Amino acid sequence: VKLVQDVIDNSSERVLGIGLDGNPYIPASNFKAAFDLARAHGLNRTAHAGVPVHDNGEVIDVLNCQRIDHGYYIVDEPELCTRLVRDRVH
Repeated sequence: VKLVQDVIDNSSERVLGIGLDGNPYIPASNFKAAFDLARAHGLNRTAHAGVPVHDNGEVIDVLNCQRIDHGYYIVDEPELCTRLVRDRVH
């Protein structure tokens, strides 16, 4: 949250949003407050997902991501894949 607040307080046309990468064993929901703050201030949101241990839907439903990095295994979830196409999540 502090990092996102720093981005907001020191805005730059070079910073378009925030992203989440790292340990896939840490639930994406741990970062909900930071992503909510980013969304409230118009920052774009993306997260690395698609590894089998991630709940791919969590980065959409909890973090409200507009883009999925490396969503390889999303194709193994037909309902989610259809939804992402419908909602134009990249």
